[in-house]
Amino acid sequence: AYVMKYVHSSPCFRRPWQSGSLAEESVTQHGGNDDVMEADVDHDDRCPNTPVRSFPMLQPYHTALPLLAIDQAEPEAQAALQAAQAKLGFLPNMYRAMAHHPGLFATYRDGYDRFRATSGFTPTEQEVVFISISAVNHCTYCTAAHAVFGSAMAKMRSEDLRALRSGDRLTDPKLDALARFTRLMVETRGMPSTDAVASFHAHGYTDQHILPIILAIATKTISNYVNHLFETPIDLSLIHISEPTRLRRISYAVFC
Repeated sequence: AYVMKYVHSSPCFRRPWQSGSLAEESVTQHGGNDDVMEADVDHDDRCPNTPVRSFPMLQPYHTALPLLAIDQAEPEAQAALQAAQAKLGFLPNMYRAMAHHPGLFATYRDGYDRFRATSGFTPTEQEVVFISISAVNHCTYCTAAHAVFGSAMAKMRSEDLRALRSGDRLTDPKLDALARFTRLMVETRGMPSTDAVASFHAHGYTDQHILPIILAIATKTISNYVNHLFETPIDLSLIHISEPTRLRRISYAVFC
């Protein structure tokens, strides 16, 4: 299988097989004839000082498993789906995908709830963490959902939401430090440098804040990867932004 090195940080938020990615450039350089193909550089000018990651040079697989209706799920998952339907007024497509594995579904919901309740982050900071993780993982479903929540519930500025999704700097230095550190935790597989942690601390955070970031990464890994596998259709059109009461009911429920 072909392996491609690809810079995995903004503004290089293209998947390796997409037009304009470093992977595509490297294929052109190598002519596509080697069993293993790697980029000729350790970093790209568009993403300075960013480690290079390896990805299979393949089209992503999407499962043929259907999105389940409540009556198609196992009893344990049925109860969770019924509760979500009653609480939200609709059944998120992501839940219908997760319902194929009740243990995964329960683990996701538990991790999400615990992060919301015990992270010590403000609602805005929570959205910064979730969007940062989902953007690095290229999850369009979760990134879109949390952008809506960030705007409607956390009152985040539109330019900051765009920056989070593209990996650019936020207007608030503390939130920017949180976003950068969260992305780094994903990109380094939980091995940030001493300098990176010192910068995180310099903006008012402590080691105690690193642990809920890890919880968020674990939780978002479940949702992001499930959405990749199912290519989950975004169902945010069912949320009417003009209805604040309904948004309050939806946003911090177990949704995305």
